[in-house]
Amino acid sequence: MASRFSPRIFWLLLADAAILYGGIILAMYLRLGFSGTENELDTKNGWVKILLASSVCLLIMYFYDLYDYIVMTNRRELMLRLVQALGIAWALLALLFYFVPPLLIGRGVSVISVPLVLGLLLTWRMFIHSLTGHPEIGEKILVVGTGQTALDTAEAVWERRDAGYRIAGFISENGAKPMDKLGQSIILGKGPDLESVIINEKIDRVVIAVRERRGAFPTEALLKMSLAGDVSIEECTSFFERITGKVHVDMLRPSWLIFAGRRRDSPVKTIFREMMHRSLGPARTRVVASFCNARGDLDQARVSRTDILQAGTRR
Repeated sequence: MASRFSPRIFWLLLADAAILYGGIILAMYLRLGFSGTENELDTKNGWVKILLASSVCLLIMYFYDLYDYIVMTNRRELMLRLVQALGIAWALLALLFYFVPPLLIGRGVSVISVPLVLGLLLTWRMFIHSLTGHPEIGEKILVVGTGQTALDTAEAVWERRDAGYRIAGFISENGAKPMDKLGQSIILGKGPDLESVIINEKIDRVVIAVRERRGAFPTEALLKMSLAGDVSIEECTSFFERITGKVHVDMLRPSWLIFAGRRRDSPVKTIFREMMHRSLGPARTRVVASFCNARGDLDQARVSRTDILQAGTRR
């Protein structure tokens, strides 16, 4: 299943775009001066050229998984991929500027903008990495359950610390004792202790990861907390999908397939898709027609060649 674009990723993408755009403009001022930059931006469509360069860089960064929570957690991997992505992006832009010279953003600007933008992005990403990876920052998650699905849910959070969630602990639905170790966290209590654990640990979100819900499932406590609005309560299937962009097969329930929120297409998206279909349809038809005509000409040439060979053989 396709990954959902979380608000956190959207704001990170927006910040990267602002840094890229601002970094290139700063490089223009350093290389061309104030008057040269004004002339480049106003008379030579510099704003559009910078937007094109920034878009190419963002696209390559996205393809290099620089907006994947797992990659963002590993600082070394993050730096390596960022250097590679910007290197490839500027190589592609260099080819584009060579074949389409009017798109060049000022002579010599690229030489300054590459290290400048790279330094700004590295500084920004390291700051965000340190901030979001802090153990005291993020929603505190309490996982109800101690089975494999509960552990898989917790591991998804531990692998993606920059996602903004922290596992406070687990609530046991079986014979596991409080304070027992489970993965990188501990069991904070059993079903009857749920309400007190939520209050004492200042839990922000409860994730339900219990396979068997008859008997020991704390229905009354969850219903009370949900009606009070003190804490968010969520199925592990939906939570896991939002964090990883995937659906865990072992967590699937028929009810989730029915009630899971699936956004309808917005009017803007519908209009855009319709415009794309209408604009690409004639182009696709022309390509197919050209291919058919070319194939017909080739067949005709083969027939003519066969006739010539047969005529030569008769002689």
